[in-house]
Amino acid sequence: MLDRRELKSTIPVLRGEDNIERWQGDLLRHLEWDDLEKYIQKDIDTPIEDDAEARKEWKRDRIQVCCMINDSLTDPAIKHLLKANGHQTMANDPKKLYDLMVRCVTKTTKSSLFRIVKEYNNIKHKSFATLLNFITKHQALKDKVDQALKLQDTKYADLLHLTALINSIKDSYPTKYMLWKDKFNSNNLTYQTLSSLLMDKANTKAMIPAFANIPSKANLTKEKK
Repeated sequence: MLDRRELKSTIPVLRGEDNIERWQGDLLRHLEWDDLEKYIQKDIDTPIEDDAEARKEWKRDRIQVCCMINDSLTDPAIKHLLKANGHQTMANDPKKLYDLMVRCVTKTTKSSLFRIVKEYNNIKHKSFATLLNFITKHQALKDKVDQALKLQDTKYADLLHLTALINSIKDSYPTKYMLWKDKFNSNNLTYQTLSSLLMDKANTKAMIPAFANIPSKANLTKEKK
């Protein structure tokens, strides 16, 4: 078996929402190294009683996965959170343990909700290198706000997101801002319409450098001469 040190990474201590994505990624890589990732991806049934060797391997694998997970649970706040949500009853079931951790840690807290909404309200197009980067980030934050505030399909969701989008680009497009504002006030503009318009503009800008590198017919004729 290859040395685990060749992975060049360790499973980090889980500290909360700030590092759960890295924790999930590193945990998965370590499990894949030992061909154990299936134990957190689905429920693995107990092998039949007649197959003692298979049952032994199943038990050993489950213990190994649980140990790898539990070794990353040294943060006091995370330990307290998991204990309050029934960690002890799932400590020997890797799938239930993993699901519990993800469910508890990604549950939006008041502090994380504040950060999300603040970032959403303060995002500005001018802070990004390209319009495409801005739109991608804005839509990602929109999805986070929707999820955190349970805004999907609510009456004021589009109004909230359209207001945020217009305010985030008004300094970059002062003339068009007035036009969009008028359409907004007359209920003739939606978030989807404006974001699609900006996305088309961003894709057009991204294509210009590529077309600029294509030699013109006149230049090709000159080169042949």
